[in-house]
Amino acid sequence: MSDSHTDNSTLGVLLMSLAALLWVLHDAISKWLMQDYSIYQVLLLRTIFSLLPILIVLRHEGGAVRVRDARVWICLGRGCLAMGSFALFLAALPMMPLTDIFAIVMSAPLLISALSALVLKERVTFRRWVAISIGFSAVLVMVRPEGDVISLGALLALGSVVVYSFLAVLTRRLGSTESAGAMTFYSALVFLAVGLIAAPFSWIRPTLVGVLLMAATGLLAGIAQYCLTEAFRIAPLSLVAPFEYTSLLWAMLFGFLVWGDVPTALVLVSSAVVIISGIYVLHDEKAFQRRNREVPHSVVRPPGS
Repeated sequence: MSDSHTDNSTLGVLLMSLAALLWVLHDAISKWLMQDYSIYQVLLLRTIFSLLPILIVLRHEGGAVRVRDARVWICLGRGCLAMGSFALFLAALPMMPLTDIFAIVMSAPLLISALSALVLKERVTFRRWVAISIGFSAVLVMVRPEGDVISLGALLALGSVVVYSFLAVLTRRLGSTESAGAMTFYSALVFLAVGLIAAPFSWIRPTLVGVLLMAATGLLAGIAQYCLTEAFRIAPLSLVAPFEYTSLLWAMLFGFLVWGDVPTALVLVSSAVVIISGIYVLHDEKAFQRRNREVPHSVVRPPGS
């Protein structure tokens, strides 16, 4: 399939790594806030404050022209996927330790790599499929540690991963025509609409500290969402997605410092399997790109493959 946008792998990796740190910080603050406020109130105020960095990015990219020229309904559909994934994740936050949730979320790059082959026709080798399968097996161990019933929190986190993976694939497909700012803006509109409708039914008057923390989550979310969207837009999914694994290290750190959570041996071992699988996927992609640079121009990977 054709794909006219230019790949910039180095910048994509840097943006993904930054997004990973910002999202974990955002999620740690959100988990803290949801001890006192409803999910919809946190969602609404965080979205309002996130509009500032989003509008700054939009102005840099061309402002109203980029928004007007975007494929509105497709971008709004992408926003619904983002809303669904984020809502499921937020719902899981109070139910599980931060590290356990991120251990499950870390399966997203594996699913994204699989979907990039099935939907975008990006190249995925047999060995990479094996690595993906092993990684998902480790995830199943984490969501069913006793081998019987999946906990509600784990099920919500896994559902968030599935929706998020489709979001990443759609972002990559839209990247040839839509800017990261426009896509992020339309996602914010969906988040804002849902928050405005649902938040009044569970509103609790926030303290000054609460408002400041929600403002911080909004700013972090706006910047992180742009970095994430731009990373998926400018670089191959199978290359940048594994760098989300750095989120697990940050989640372990914040989980221990704030809540005193110590990950179990099962979570650590399963997480290691998932991360090793993801690193292999990255290694396989880099090896393929290196071979492409060494062969004649006529046989290199087609754009968008």
